[in-house]
Amino acid sequence: MDRSIEIVAPAGDYDSFISAVKAGADAIYLGIKGFGARKSAVNFTLKELEEIVDYAHIVGVKIYVTLNTIMKDTEIKNLHENIVRMYEMGVDAFIVQDYGLFYYLKLNFKDIAIHASTQMTITTNEDAHTIYKEGFKRVVLGRELSFEEIKKIKENSQIELEVFVSGALCVSYSGKCYFSSLIGGRSGNRGMCAQPCRKKYTDLNNSSGYHLSLKDQFMSIEEIKKLKEINIDSIKIEGRMKNSLYVYEAVKYYREVIDSIEGKQTANGDNFNENIKKLFNRGYEKGYFYNKNSDKINNKYPSHYGEELGDYDSRRKDIILKTQLSLGDGVIFLDENYNIISGTYVNKIDKLGRNRVKIEDVPNNTKYIFKNFDNDLNRDLKKEIKQKKRKNMINGEITIKVGKPLELIFTKGDILAKITKENVELAKKNILQENDIIEKVSELGETEFELENLKINYDNKGFAPFGLLKEIKRECALLLRENILKNYKREYKNQNKIDSYENKRTKTNPKLAAMVSNENQYKICEEMGIEKIYYREKIVNKYNSNKNRSEYLLVNRISELINAKKKVSIDWTFNIINTYSLKYLSKFHENIDTVYLSPEISFNEIENLNSNDLNLGIVIYGKMLLMYTELPLFESDTKITNEQEDKFLVNINSNRNTEIYLDKPLNIISKINYLGSQGIKEIRLDFIDETEDEIKYIIDSINKNRYIGYEPYNYEKGVF
Repeated sequence: MDRSIEIVAPAGDYDSFISAVKAGADAIYLGIKGFGARKSAVNFTLKELEEIVDYAHIVGVKIYVTLNTIMKDTEIKNLHENIVRMYEMGVDAFIVQDYGLFYYLKLNFKDIAIHASTQMTITTNEDAHTIYKEGFKRVVLGRELSFEEIKKIKENSQIELEVFVSGALCVSYSGKCYFSSLIGGRSGNRGMCAQPCRKKYTDLNNSSGYHLSLKDQFMSIEEIKKLKEINIDSIKIEGRMKNSLYVYEAVKYYREVIDSIEGKQTANGDNFNENIKKLFNRGYEKGYFYNKNSDKINNKYPSHYGEELGDYDSRRKDIILKTQLSLGDGVIFLDENYNIISGTYVNKIDKLGRNRVKIEDVPNNTKYIFKNFDNDLNRDLKKEIKQKKRKNMINGEITIKVGKPLELIFTKGDILAKITKENVELAKKNILQENDIIEKVSELGETEFELENLKINYDNKGFAPFGLLKEIKRECALLLRENILKNYKREYKNQNKIDSYENKRTKTNPKLAAMVSNENQYKICEEMGIEKIYYREKIVNKYNSNKNRSEYLLVNRISELINAKKKVSIDWTFNIINTYSLKYLSKFHENIDTVYLSPEISFNEIENLNSNDLNLGIVIYGKMLLMYTELPLFESDTKITNEQEDKFLVNINSNRNTEIYLDKPLNIISKINYLGSQGIKEIRLDFIDETEDEIKYIIDSINKNRYIGYEPYNYEKGVF
């Protein structure tokens, strides 16, 4: 029999957790306070988490804890006691992004399952196979993958695959977005993204809109069937920042879809749950499942607008309804550019005809009216959730034979509970009827269990009082509950094994390197005496034609590092900010030339970093990459400006993919001596659109120790 696809649901608070469980989730992913990629969610204390883990396991639901951010050394050390408690309470897996945290978990908690977060940017079968060999049990694939790409990974790797099927989409490659970090110090890689992709931008053609804001993803039964056919292990619903009603409806929909695919119930025929649109709606698409085109952008509005109420006549002040309107519904009023003017709850409806109504408080410059809160739906869903129960299906076996102990066994999988009572006596009058036995043993009432099958071993002679049957049933259910929890609990024996590493770095004279974007830049850097020049992918072929040039390669994927045929440098997009990551990488030291630190690290954190004899590098000048997406967001290279007048470079590469860079370059050239004192061995200039004169001026200034400004971005204060 085929294994069922697991549904993994989000829980940003307790109500969402309960809603997801009641709707039929197989697993819940959630965060503890202070950690994880949704720090703005309510999240859970350890005491709350323990109660949640126990309840989830009793009803047959797994708990995956998100630790899916890059972490500082102090955070990993301070997290130790929390991890011990979560390990002992029986959480089923940790979801991680940071290779240092992965290394730390494998060192100290060898038997815990570790899932690779989508933030690790595992988007190829080589990457998936590599992290499987390294010890990951599962990978949450990047949401930017198409079905064919997912299929290829499944066919060429053994690791469990989890695929997002619903919710918000990042426009950037997962784990490779630095927009929020570099313009405001709030790092998406640390769970604090300020969502600059949901803001308005204006390009050089004076086209203004939400150019970077994607519609949400919602896969229907057809897409889930395709995932089922290639044996995907798990589907995931995004939404730790969404409310419990949204979570409930999304989980319920996918429960029905999977059960219908697997023949457990008849499909309801819906290709999309219309209630989802009423609960959260900024437009829906299939994500990247079929293609990677610009149709996925919602250029008009970036947040929950709901559904259009109807056609508004500004002269007559009435509305021809497209959807039902009830008292208590919430509406928003928009101008001709879809900007929100105001909003209100409807407390009076004047019916002017069959579908024509008038409501109060409509602003004068209103062009569109959207309903973004459905009062009836919210009321009905709350009632449905309150009444719904989640039961764990168990099996039972009862033995009632004269002269032998009354015995009841409950089982859930391999977990067993057995209760015996005094010997059964011969019935003096009425013998027990089998229906009576089934009724009394099956009544599990307020417990979390429901009896699916009951085997009865009865000689049709013995007698057991109904009260005794109820007692043995109650005791057996309690024992099964205890045994289920014992099965998940662990004892941590590797007490406080926290590696500490001595800082072995010595003062150095950093070697100057450069990254170039075209042939002319390469020649200028070469003429100016820079020996180590990295080049971007789009000009690799040109360089490879010159056999006299050394090839210095930068990698940002784990498979590229481990499978390298010669030494490579690890680029800063590998997100290295802690000693544990360096310790992990040191096992591949024979493949490594230089490890570039992330620009999300501060000078103070560099001072406390222990390099473990790896060569460390840092970018000292450059218009840093903010995001990379395979979507063609613009027709050609341009510049975009946000509402705060910050400017950004947009480069459309040869594959029609979009790269967005800072327009105002990072510049810590004046810190070269300081960086040398901290053991930094390589410093790099990253050139994007710099002219020949600009490049010569920058390099000449370094050679002559001339001050040319200072723009440290996150190096001074670090990131949140």
